[in-house]
Amino acid sequence: MTAVDVHDGGEIDGSVRVFAQSSNDGLIVTASALATRHRTAIITLAARHRLPAIYASRYFVTAGGLISYGPGPAADLILLGRSGWPSSASI
Repeated sequence: MTAVDVHDGGEIDGSVRVFAQSSNDGLIVTASALATRHRTAIITLAARHRLPAIYASRYFVTAGGLISYGPGPAADLILLGRSGWPSSASI
């Protein structure tokens, strides 16, 4: 596993390009405000470099990303008891 530290949007293109050129099999995008703000660019670059990618939020998937690993908003509502289901419902 190779970690890539990106601190601003201007670093994303070069970081993904370098990552794709090394022997990596896929991209795991963790949750951050930076990643969410630049999700379209990240998704486009992952596709351009043929990197399968998994994202922390479904918002990446609705924007065209492959798959996400985080819970959806319905899980938050169930845990808070706002969906009409009992707050003790197991997930």
